[in-house]
Amino acid sequence: MKSQSLLEIVLSLGILATFLPAISILILEGYLSWIKTNQLLQAIFLAKEGIEASILIGQRNWGELSAGEHGLKLENGTWSFFGNEEEISFLKNGKRKILIEDIDPDHKKITSKVSFEDQKGQKEEISFFVYFTFWQK
Repeated sequence: MKSQSLLEIVLSLGILATFLPAISILILEGYLSWIKTNQLLQAIFLAKEGIEASILIGQRNWGELSAGEHGLKLENGTWSFFGNEEEISFLKNGKRKILIEDIDPDHKKITSKVSFEDQKGQKEEISFFVYFTFWQK
């Protein structure tokens, strides 16, 4: 009877030792995947926001859409370009950059890029672009 109980305990510990690391890895990878998905969703939102803010700036004053790299700032409910890029504090090494390219005097290509590092240190980048026309001429 004692040897049977001891055998059951040893067998149970062996099964536990086999499956516990696998279950722990699955839980950890699931958590890291959730974090990365959350970061990607935030980056997508910021990149789209960058496009929309740039369009608002261009609708307010076409002349502000100068070719080059820009950061954005929101002050008193009004978007404006500021510097070459902006830091995104809630993403690890997060940065948003707006690139404006002249197509011709009445057309611009606006690209919004958000870059960051995930939990494993891998670099990620989300980018959207739009062609914008000065239609008020």
